[in-house]
Amino acid sequence: MRIKVLKSRGTIWYWPKVFIVFAMTILAAANCTLSDVAQTTVYLADIDDLDAMNEVYARRFPSPAPARAIVAVSGIPMGALIEIDCVGCR
Repeated sequence: MRIKVLKSRGTIWYWPKVFIVFAMTILAAANCTLSDVAQTTVYLADIDDLDAMNEVYARRFPSPAPARAIVAVSGIPMGALIEIDCVGCR
């Protein structure tokens, strides 16, 4: 699944939480949970948002958290602040 977050809607603190709720809904449809997430890739338009992103992940993902790659990009389509790819498996 891939979710893009537009600048005009909320802050970097808000959108990772929304992504996780979306991910939980999609995973539930496949009889999975956040514990079944194996890997995420986070694309940040501003690397200064990394601390906020890390704090949200620490609060929401179960321990041990899934493998994660963080990529700073010069721009995300449609002016998004963040884009997250998520891979789940059983």
